[in-house]
Amino acid sequence: MLEVLIEGEKPLKAEILGRLMRFLAEGAISYDQFNITSLLLLNGSIPALKALDTFFKISGGRYFVHSGNLKGTEPLLISLGVGSRHGTKFEVSEFGRVLHQFGLFRR
Repeated sequence: MLEVLIEGEKPLKAEILGRLMRFLAEGAISYDQFNITSLLLLNGSIPALKALDTFFKISGGRYFVHSGNLKGTEPLLISLGVGSRHGTKFEVSEFGRVLHQFGLFRR
């Protein structure tokens, strides 16, 4: 956590971590969900985090799509560790959904 907060050059990560901490304190997410998503956040790239938001816009808010143009988000989500493909279905994991809903989605 401190590593993300100390890195002033990546304010997006600090904002996301702050939101995740708020939802952890409120009990909206579990400690395990917070722990895993914060590790994904720490190791993920900024383009991959932005691709997560793009994916949910393309999918209409669903966690999966069957075929369709993902506009280059698929490799970024796989590199983030939250995306997987099964035939024509591409889906985002539970932790990717938590990261998007509680970290990226502005409330």
